Amino acid sequence: ADGEHMRILRPEVAKERKIEAQMREMERNIRNLKTKEILCLKIGNMKGAKDYRAQWKSLFATYKAFCEHNGYAWYYYRVNVM
Repeated sequence: ADGEHMRILRPEVAKERKIEAQMREMERNIRNLKTKEILCLKIGNMKGAKDYRAQWKSLFATYKAFCEHNGYAWYYYRVNVM
């Protein structure tokens, strides 16, 4: 009975891990874009900062929709830059 349970569970676990890996990748990309925005602001590159801000906001919207579509909660602190 245990082996049968594992055969059913493994595809679900693999699916969950794939979704979580995609979420973590999006979170890293958002943090990287936010960091680039901050660096542009520090050197006075307002055009670059504006471009990076638009990129991370778009990716953040995609991230939220992806999480909600897959039944996961999204947390703002996971994409926060200190």
